[in-house]
Amino acid sequence: MHTLTMSRSLLEYYDSCLLRHGDTASGAAWPDDAGRLLRFKVGLELMQQLAGGQAFTVCDLGCGTGEFYRYLQENCPDTVSYIGVDRSAIAIAHARAKFPEALFHCADILDLSQDALQMIDCDMVFANGLFTVKHDATHAEMWRFLTDMLETAWPRARRGVIFNVMSTIVDWERDDLFHVSYDALAQFLVGLAGRTTGFRADYGLYEIMAYAGKPVPAAMQCAPGATRLATVQRPDACGTVPVCKPLLPTTQALLPYLARIDGQRRYSNHGALVVELTERMASTIGAGAHSVCLASSGTAGLTGSVLALAGRATPDRPLALCPAYTFVATALAVELAGYQPYLVDVDPHSWALEPHMLRLHPQLHRTGLVVVAAPFGQAFSQQAWADFSRQHRIPVVIDAAASFENVSAAPGAHAGDVPVVLSLHATKSFSTAEGGAVMCTDADFQRRLYGALNFGFSGARSCSLAGMNGKMSEYHAAVGLAEHDCWPGKQAAFHRVAAAYRHFARQYGLEDRLVTTPRLASCYALFVARGKAEAIDVNDALFRAGVDTRNWYGAGLQHEPYFRASPADPLPNAGHLAACTIGLPMAPDMTRAQVDRVMSAICAAIRTIA
Repeated sequence: MHTLTMSRSLLEYYDSCLLRHGDTASGAAWPDDAGRLLRFKVGLELMQQLAGGQAFTVCDLGCGTGEFYRYLQENCPDTVSYIGVDRSAIAIAHARAKFPEALFHCADILDLSQDALQMIDCDMVFANGLFTVKHDATHAEMWRFLTDMLETAWPRARRGVIFNVMSTIVDWERDDLFHVSYDALAQFLVGLAGRTTGFRADYGLYEIMAYAGKPVPAAMQCAPGATRLATVQRPDACGTVPVCKPLLPTTQALLPYLARIDGQRRYSNHGALVVELTERMASTIGAGAHSVCLASSGTAGLTGSVLALAGRATPDRPLALCPAYTFVATALAVELAGYQPYLVDVDPHSWALEPHMLRLHPQLHRTGLVVVAAPFGQAFSQQAWADFSRQHRIPVVIDAAASFENVSAAPGAHAGDVPVVLSLHATKSFSTAEGGAVMCTDADFQRRLYGALNFGFSGARSCSLAGMNGKMSEYHAAVGLAEHDCWPGKQAAFHRVAAAYRHFARQYGLEDRLVTTPRLASCYALFVARGKAEAIDVNDALFRAGVDTRNWYGAGLQHEPYFRASPADPLPNAGHLAACTIGLPMAPDMTRAQVDRVMSAICAAIRTIA
């Protein structure tokens, strides 16, 4: 049985218990409430041990109806913050109704992207009862479920994980329970965490409470007589500096364009506002009006470009070479066009896939497409990739999602026969809220692209090529036109924040570790750690300073659950960059005080490490 399938089977079992017995211990599949409270007590003791006397955040994995939150409120309300996660919508509804002030997520962590997994970032992961019942699963299936869950949760826990299973040291083993030997647990936990592991079996139940810990950085250790840290609050309750806070045109700025839509009553299919925005963008980036096509999203623009340029994959050319250091949309888009993403490494200096890296690649004879990414909106070479494409007769598409500024800074320099796809998502510097744009000077390509983004219709209302519905709506074009009106001011605001970052980086001696515009799009500010350990400590320091961070490309495509089985080259550079590149807060209205808060927290972490 596949792990996700088994996970859903267990969900049905627990939901049936809750529906049959209500919000009680029996409804959570426990024999009685006394045993449940005892497990809470033992789990909390282990958390406090791993926390080293500090306040901490716990992710209650498989939280059910949130009774562990009640226990924490009654026993240590000022030193523990709580995140509840459960697959059961029924259980989460109960939890939210009882505890509206607490943070609960209805999610299966095995079915989340690396980016989405940030919702469970915490100090401790506590899985109480998640691995005690196997219901109708086999022992091997349940073991796979346990290891998959813990391996997924482990990178999100700064201090460690705690969980219970049924012991094998019993008079008899129940077929519906998951009994695990000490040796099997120890072997797995040592592989996960090294020697900072242990067990509790001294609390009178026929089970084991196991834990795996991570070292507590010196910055978090209490000096003699020191008080505990203040409780870590939910981000929306403690003035956290968000990593991304988009700012789009106001309602007032949109009204003239919305009035035009009302008057024309044309809402899609290349209406007047889409045409006008196309012309304005073409002028800004130095391309002819017929060299730009707008799309409903950057991903739609990328998929449409692949279909228009290379067509769908063929049996003899099934592969699309794709950098591992990029956002998942790059690989998903080429897969939608029928290609198998083949992950390749990136240059350690440019962070991008460069043409010279592929000239002798052993899979070129099976490659029907190369997709290039411009990380964080960096500049790229149209000419170098055009030369590569002609030499090897392999179509190339450039995913330059955030590169609007670098493209418009050198009008015309990035336009050519190789399609360049821009994202106009709300997180990008220049945005239509959701949208994309494709720049290419090849008129035949643009004709096919218009068809690929319009159900395969090309000049007539008949489907003549592979296509999709990828057109930009008039409403998103209205946002884009209002955005274009105020773009100089918005870009200047971004640049002021970037200048503040550079100022404080110099002040704290970190200027060689900070990367901002003009190398990157102005919506990004990045800190580059020297290694994984330093990155963990810096992220932890920022978290405790109330600063949100983001690993924009996750751990690399090779670690995304969906792409783990994709063919790939060795990826040392992509792995290092993903682990060490920390996305810092950036917004056009971010204050100097907030920037100082970010950089001073990083400085304190670096000095403590040193």
